[in-house]
Amino acid sequence: MKKAIIGAFIGLFLVVLGAVCLPLLARPSNCGGNSYALMVCQQYSLLTHLASTDGKVYFRFAELDEIDRTGVARLAKSHWVSGADFFVRTNLAIPSNGRAVVIICEKPFDNVPQPTIWNFYRKNPAHAAGYSDGSKGLISPAEFALLDLAEFVLLSSVPTNNLPTAEAIQP
Repeated sequence: MKKAIIGAFIGLFLVVLGAVCLPLLARPSNCGGNSYALMVCQQYSLLTHLASTDGKVYFRFAELDEIDRTGVARLAKSHWVSGADFFVRTNLAIPSNGRAVVIICEKPFDNVPQPTIWNFYRKNPAHAAGYSDGSKGLISPAEFALLDLAEFVLLSSVPTNNLPTAEAIQP
């Protein structure tokens, strides 16, 4: 009887250990979606922030050098964001205090924070955003719906010189 109880506890322990460890060993990739969109947003927001550190009062996308213009557009066309586009402000007065949204991904992704056993695999859809102070972050779909996008344009529609085709961009 005692051996059967010990055997049952060992068996139960192994089942629980397997249920906890197996999901940790088979974690999905977290490379695309909001991970990548946050990187694109940070690149664009840093370009905006660098304009303010140069003593400029206005940020104008057209005044960036060709490498920066095409670089950001190239990043935004990656397969890591599944055809999503980015709303960008191409002309803005740089706020002297505070921050303004300068780029935001149009598509909400739900891989950041990554669903795990610790948060019961709950997904939290959010839009990646970049700010005029060079920072990045996530905003909820409800916050996105409240944004006034009148001063924004789609990054895919912004003219850049010598931008390669989407096929040439793929790794």
